[in-house]
Amino acid sequence: MKTYRPAFFMGANTPQGFYSLFGELDRVGADTVMVIKGGPGCGKSSLMKKTADAFEGAGRPCERIYCSSDVNSLDAVILPDVPAYIVDGTAPHTVEPPTPGAVGRIVDMGAMWDREKIKRRRDEIEALTALGTRHRLRATRLLRAAAALREERDAAVFPAADREKLSRLCARLVKKELGRGDEKGENRRRFLTAMGGGGVADLFCSLDGLRVTELKDRWGIAPLMLCELADCARKRGYDTVECMCTQSPGRIEHLIIPAAGAAFVSSNRAHGYCGPSVRSCDLARCVDPDVLRENRGALRLSAAMTDTLLEQAAEALRAASDAHGELEKIYTPAMDFSGADRLFEEVAGELLETPRKTE
Repeated sequence: MKTYRPAFFMGANTPQGFYSLFGELDRVGADTVMVIKGGPGCGKSSLMKKTADAFEGAGRPCERIYCSSDVNSLDAVILPDVPAYIVDGTAPHTVEPPTPGAVGRIVDMGAMWDREKIKRRRDEIEALTALGTRHRLRATRLLRAAAALREERDAAVFPAADREKLSRLCARLVKKELGRGDEKGENRRRFLTAMGGGGVADLFCSLDGLRVTELKDRWGIAPLMLCELADCARKRGYDTVECMCTQSPGRIEHLIIPAAGAAFVSSNRAHGYCGPSVRSCDLARCVDPDVLRENRGALRLSAAMTDTLLEQAAEALRAASDAHGELEKIYTPAMDFSGADRLFEEVAGELLETPRKTE
């Protein structure tokens, strides 16, 4: 049987710009926090990957937090049984160590640069940084335009949603998937999907080991039910992970209940779910078909225009990622990676030697 290995994003490119959930790290209750500082291409993600691999290799729990702009890079690693976390503290998700010296410390990758090599390329660095900023701002404007179209769709569809049907479906899912507990559960927020240079990226593969219920959600009404489902789960004593919508960060798009071994995943036009599932629920049945027919033309046009805007936003983010890649080509040759390897041994060794919290 496959084991559930939590993996999420904690930042996302949204219509409001970069949206950060890194404040949620405060809820880990960590005794050790390592904030990595340094520029592009200096090995921040590699250090975190090696640490995560070392923990998983030792049979220790680990939650990986991926970069929304590059799903191959890590932004953070959470080690719940230490408890500790390591996080990239550079922009756009600037993080500072809590209680410096007592709990938090800065891991300075920049100390291993050849600064003279970098100084000689200052003009290129400034130009590439400005270029990346322009592309990201363009992406935000396009995402904002797409969000305006979705608001028009929601204005037509949400009043036509049958809340009683959604509540009945919620009750059936609760009965099938959840037992009862005594204490009220707690909630964490994450992203399971993110808009980047390749379009919408997802971490659905991390749901292996969970019973997944697919919610086919053509009209974007899943949040109406997921809020109720999450509340029911917490009242029954389950901790929940609410995975927010990157295009509307105030809405739940997916819900994970780890202790129940259950996940509820929205599958829609922006990101279809193609993984294994124990059941599939078509939420279109919970929308008045007469309203959909009356608004068919406007809804089709809105969907097509939204697709175009999202494609253009992805292109802008891809251009921003390319500029970042050029920055890495400047910084990486100026980096002493033997020093970075020694730093990994220090960091991983310290954390692995820390007694488990449960011991």
